[in-house]
Amino acid sequence: MTALNKNKSTILFSLICLSVVLKIAILGSGLYTFPDEFRYVASQDAFEAIMHGDWQAAVKKMYAVDGRPALVLLGLIPAAAQILTANFFMIPYNCQAIDYILYGYNLLIFLFILRLLYVIGLKTGLQKEQSLLAVLIYACGVNAWLYIRHAFPYDTALLMVLFTIIYLINNADRMHIRHAAFTGFLLALSFALYPGFYVLIAAVVLVYAWIAYSRQAFLKLSAVAGFTGLLVLAFFEILAKVAGTSYLLQATELSGTIVFGDFADTLLFPAKYLWKADYVIGIIVLIGSFIALIQFGKSVSNRSWKNQLQQNLPVLFSVSAMLALFAFMLQGPILGKMVFYGRTFHQFYPFMVLLFCWWLFKQPKLDKPAVLYGIAGLALLTNLYVAVQYRKVDYPRNFSKHVNAHFTGYKKVVYESEMKIPGKTMSVPHDCFPYLPVETQTPFCADTAKTLVLVNNCYMWLPDIGTVKQEYRGGGKVIYRKPHFTCFYPYLFEGAEIVNREMYEKSGFEMIAIEK
Repeated sequence: MTALNKNKSTILFSLICLSVVLKIAILGSGLYTFPDEFRYVASQDAFEAIMHGDWQAAVKKMYAVDGRPALVLLGLIPAAAQILTANFFMIPYNCQAIDYILYGYNLLIFLFILRLLYVIGLKTGLQKEQSLLAVLIYACGVNAWLYIRHAFPYDTALLMVLFTIIYLINNADRMHIRHAAFTGFLLALSFALYPGFYVLIAAVVLVYAWIAYSRQAFLKLSAVAGFTGLLVLAFFEILAKVAGTSYLLQATELSGTIVFGDFADTLLFPAKYLWKADYVIGIIVLIGSFIALIQFGKSVSNRSWKNQLQQNLPVLFSVSAMLALFAFMLQGPILGKMVFYGRTFHQFYPFMVLLFCWWLFKQPKLDKPAVLYGIAGLALLTNLYVAVQYRKVDYPRNFSKHVNAHFTGYKKVVYESEMKIPGKTMSVPHDCFPYLPVETQTPFCADTAKTLVLVNNCYMWLPDIGTVKQEYRGGGKVIYRKPHFTCFYPYLFEGAEIVNREMYEKSGFEMIAIEK
């Protein structure tokens, strides 16, 4: 026990490394499963256009992604690595070997987030091992690592906001015009990358306003930050004219697209999500973070509120983010503006963890090695269990590749779906085929009498009320089957309504290859 007490930091760091290894173990599938992922293809197309000197075509690609021009711009980094690597080895850049470059990029962004979270934890007042515990809890949470299998911008946008927070904390006592300008630039760029995090950006802006006010330069510094941010948005608007569109118009229309799901569900969304994704440790973090929010309010009211806030500036960012979370929870049933998704919850989760750890170690009865190791062990064991479940599911793109590699010689290939919607023939049939790895684009077909039927080998996400599963009854011999990715429950928080989540959970869809 003495050794455990002395080496807490080393042990926790080792556990974090183990959790990262678990992330690496699940890489290798998942890309181009959700329709939103196809936006990344615009970065690849833009880089190809740049290589051919067609800058106008590259700019047009920036505005083919629904009000996220910085997504294409920053996506040029992994896209360039993929295409240049493919050209060097003279292989197609859509083969699966090249996919690992994007997986590696996602993992690198994830590691940077862990590093920034550790730094913010230290600045919040946590000791080294306490900050490491916060990193471990976050690293083990499903919401933290779910998206590294996919071509999404959520982690990159979160990384930029976290970096902005550290930048503000480091310069709070010497805030000058250049700091304000850089802050405005970063926040505007993160908005242009993924506008879904505008709630968190607003929370950071509120704390920034407090910093500026405490420096007796609120108007000047806020004006500089705001003006710089507007310049960034104006830059993207000017570029949009080259593409014959309007970036600002696209951005203002985005909130009207976040309507799939249930508005009433937003109030209890964090509790439902964390319970289904992380089980006991998720609920512990949720309850602890809300208790911390209340305790912070009491601590501020007990003394001079201005001095107390100034002393707890790093904590104030987490508090502000939690208040933004609470506001988002309320707006669903009251305003009916935006539905909560797992990806919009992504912006709040790190601050829940930070606030939970800040509260935990302020309790004398809980600030003990047994509590620290107990929570660490629970988080890691949950991560291990969830990773095993996550590893079992498969995706249409990878299922097609496996079937194509092992089963050939068919006269034709037929795609079927067990998801039957009244008035609709089929749910999004195999729409990712153009982005399949090059290995799977060779025809299955041959001059024989056999037919290959691929059931549920598609993105089946149609959250319509009354959706039911209908078993495939076409006959034939089942030659391969894997659980559909919707069997991993956290995916069901990306737009499905409550009744649909229950239906999916009971149905347990599989992707099935049938020979007839």
